[in-house]
Amino acid sequence: MSLLADLLTLSRVPMGLAVVYAGMSAGSAALPQVIWLSLLAWTADSVDGHLKRASRKPPGWVGRNDLTFDVFFNACVAFFFALSGIVSAWLFSAWVGAVGLARLKLRSRSGAIAANALVVLTLVVKAFEQALALGGAIIGWAVVALALGRKQFVRRLRLFALGIPALARRWPALREQADPPASDE
Repeated sequence: MSLLADLLTLSRVPMGLAVVYAGMSAGSAALPQVIWLSLLAWTADSVDGHLKRASRKPPGWVGRNDLTFDVFFNACVAFFFALSGIVSAWLFSAWVGAVGLARLKLRSRSGAIAANALVVLTLVVKAFEQALALGGAIIGWAVVALALGRKQFVRRLRLFALGIPALARRWPALREQADPPASDE
């Protein structure tokens, strides 16, 4: 079960690359395929955690870096948005900067989850703009995921909610590190 869990986690890499390819080859017309790939990736993310816990083995490198694979997939979706003109390149760059800051500089899981939520929210909005059935598929998936994994859903929601104030509290210290005050010498 542990190997299957790792394979499901790793599956977000080719799915993410398929999303980028869709943006490069078909642009915004590929949005329905990106939505279905996102639902598949989210399902893999939900199932891999259950399998890993059921195996009762300590997580290996892949399991310990699950969030990195989540961020990679969402970065691919954000890149799709920029490639297809759904969002501006500036907005994409700001998102990449926020995720990089949250994950690399702050080592914040909750900040990275908060940044990922922006991509998911954009996907939901664009799904409803494209077709009610696509938006309904995402909402339906969320309802089923909530019913099956309420504890995990609540935990992730809490991490997201805590990530925003944590990032705000750290912001002055980060600005000071980036731009130290001038010395009197």
